[in-house]
Amino acid sequence: MHLDPNLSAPAVARAAVRRTMGGGDGAEVAELLVTELVTNVLRHGSGDGTIDLTMRSIDGAWVVEVHGRGTIAGGKPDVGGFGLVLVDRLADDWGIDGDDGFVRSWFRIGPSGPTEA
Repeated sequence: MHLDPNLSAPAVARAAVRRTMGGGDGAEVAELLVTELVTNVLRHGSGDGTIDLTMRSIDGAWVVEVHGRGTIAGGKPDVGGFGLVLVDRLADDWGIDGDDGFVRSWFRIGPSGPTEA
């Protein structure tokens, strides 16, 4: 799903998570975490282009990815801001990576096991 890089993007992302997960286990947590990831793209990204949101269920777990323009040093950053503290504490796994001017951030909630993220 493509999101316009504006202030309504976090709300649109939350609604998409709610629709996709159907209010099942972890839906409220996923809404909170997707808000953080989309907001980070808005605050720290380059602001041009769209934000892409991808959600999929793998072996009973939900993997949510947010892609946007920006750059990072690579790997999982030190958790310093309150938002990433929430992601770190509430997600079963998460990460941030990027190349060629794009950043991908993701989280997994649900049963442990291998993921494609």
